[in-house]
Amino acid sequence: MKNRNFFLFVLFFSCEEMKSSKDVFFGKTVVLEENLETIQVSPVLLLEKDMLITPDHLITLGADQGAYFKVFDLQSLDLVGEFGNEGEGPEDFTMPFSSGMTVSGEQLVIGDLLSMRSADLNSDFWSEESQFSRTAYPSEMIPLNFPFLLNPNTICGQVEMSSKHITCFDIKSFQFTELVDYPDFFSFNNEKPYERERMFQNQSRVSPDGSYIVLTYSYLPLVRIFDVKSGGLKEVFIKNNRDFYSNNSGNKNQIAPDNQLFYKNVKVSNKFIYAFYQEEIIEDDPQSEGGLSSRSISDKELHVIDFEGKPIKKIILPEWANVFSPSLDDKFIYFLHPEIEDQIFKFPLEQ
Repeated sequence: MKNRNFFLFVLFFSCEEMKSSKDVFFGKTVVLEENLETIQVSPVLLLEKDMLITPDHLITLGADQGAYFKVFDLQSLDLVGEFGNEGEGPEDFTMPFSSGMTVSGEQLVIGDLLSMRSADLNSDFWSEESQFSRTAYPSEMIPLNFPFLLNPNTICGQVEMSSKHITCFDIKSFQFTELVDYPDFFSFNNEKPYERERMFQNQSRVSPDGSYIVLTYSYLPLVRIFDVKSGGLKEVFIKNNRDFYSNNSGNKNQIAPDNQLFYKNVKVSNKFIYAFYQEEIIEDDPQSEGGLSSRSISDKELHVIDFEGKPIKKIILPEWANVFSPSLDDKFIYFLHPEIEDQIFKFPLEQ
């Protein structure tokens, strides 16, 4: 793969990356279930994988059983439609996933295994008459892990064996740019070429206005914030219950541990980062499939952080609260229960 700079990324390489890594404590903690509104809806929500809030709608991503996506009016939470069948046709989807399901400017963006699609948010994008614009991933970027749309012309993601963490592809110029160094935490065995990619498994999101790329990590209690315009990189290292320290501790070149987990998901508005966190230990378990099982050693938490890396608040979650999405105005966070098909839960952020 050729690494060529193009006009969208000139600024990335004209300034130095600014890093600030420190162990962060959250001064304000709230409990989700103490102030949670329950809203009755149509009984169609069962085992949903993810959820996205647009200015006017709430969209859920479900399993391959009929249509992938269900669309609710955001004000009334009435079901208004569904779309996205599994198949190989121009309007069909091939295994859509959470990280490719975003708002980008005035567009709804949905990524699947082979392509990225976008539609006008102001249209009836769930209707049969609606047409999604489809862009196939270039062969050099497949498999493309955690893809996202940086702007209408640029697809980004993690490409195996790339020297950088994020690779971007310009749809119009067909050029590639690699950006954002991997975290400088571990030493790796050169005889295992995929070890770095495996240990730096991440969740990637871009802010709706395209200003920031946010990365959180499965094996690191770390949030990284990349400023698209300036090229600045901030690192927020979360204080944790394990014997695990940031770069400033002097343990910089420790061998990568693979038996502890931290971040599971992240969502981003134009104002805040919402990072889903729970510390787990992976242990040998002869009774389980694969011989391994995980054990939680902390509460489920939602970390709210601004783009300067300042911790805003920590929200303690119940065990069921895995699927969530903030509203674009940051007034509410919505949740789904995996076993309740006719309720949506709403939490006021400002309290």
